[in-house]
Amino acid sequence: MEKKTKEVELRDQKLILEKATAPKAVLSTSNPKKDKGGNVVGTSANGDLPSDKKPVTRVFKQSNAQRKSFRTRMLIREERKRVQEKQRALEEAHREALKQERRRIEQRRKQREENDRKSAVVQRITNSMKLKKLTPKQLKKLWKM
Repeated sequence: MEKKTKEVELRDQKLILEKATAPKAVLSTSNPKKDKGGNVVGTSANGDLPSDKKPVTRVFKQSNAQRKSFRTRMLIREERKRVQEKQRALEEAHREALKQERRRIEQRRKQREENDRKSAVVQRITNSMKLKKLTPKQLKKLWKM
C-alpha cells in the first residue's frame, strides 16, 4: 500500500466533515416548522402534514377501569356458547330438511320412471336377425326385460 501524504489525509478528513454536516432537505415530523402563530407549516417527506400523533397501540390500550370483571366475562362467554349452539342446531335442521327434500324428489323420479316402463307399449322381438339390422339409434331405444 502507498503511504498517504499529509495533504491527502487532510483532504479526506475535510470531505468526511462536509458530508456529516450537510443540511437535510426532508422536514422532520417530530419537530415541524411553525409560523408566528404556532401553526404547522409545510409537509413531511411522504406528503402528510406533520402532527403530534400517538402510536396506535397507546390509543387503544385498555385501562384497568374499563376491564370487565371475571363474572361478567364468564356470563358473556356462556351466552356466546348458547347462541353458537342454537345456531348449530338451526343449521343442522336446515341441512336435514334439504336432505329429506332431495330424497323425496329422487323417490318421485324413480316412481315416474317405473310408471313409464309399466305403461309403455312393448313389442317382443323373437327373431335375432332383426336386431342385427337395427341402427345404433334404434338399438338405444330397446329395453331388456
